[in-house]
Amino acid sequence: MDKDIQHFVESLELTDEQILAEFTLTLDGRTLTKEEGRRFLTMVRGELQKRAAAERKKSQNENSKA
Repeated sequence: MDKDIQHFVESLELTDEQILAEFTLTLDGRTLTKEEGRRFLTMVRGELQKRAAAERKKSQNENSKA
């Protein structure tokens, strides 16, 4: 994974304000407003939670088959 992306993902544990102060979020070359940035962070965190839940479920299913 790209170092900048890895740093961003690791920063998702910070508050929205801390992240928005550290990163400039852009879409199609346009800097996101603070509100757009907050919504983006909410979406990214939600997707990561879904991925983690799916991984846990997969792991549980594999363990129950063993």
